[in-house]
Amino acid sequence: MTDFRTSMAQIHLDYERRSAASQSQFEVMDCAIRGVDLTTDPVDGKRREVWTGAGAPHWINGLGQIADSVTQPGSNYRKLNTLR
Repeated sequence: MTDFRTSMAQIHLDYERRSAASQSQFEVMDCAIRGVDLTTDPVDGKRREVWTGAGAPHWINGLGQIADSVTQPGSNYRKLNTLR
């Protein structure tokens, strides 16, 4: 019975790993089709979908306004982390 439980646990872990990988691939394709980047705010950890710009980094200010710019658009903006 112990061998059976160990085997079932390994099968379950493998299923979970493959399911997570499949979900991740789906999210990447979904975002590409919809033209959005998934981002996280380094201050509050909130996840946001941001329209994909011209490949420039995404920035956010305290009012929640988002800007795409190679350089920091203002002193009150912080860079969003893009999830890939």
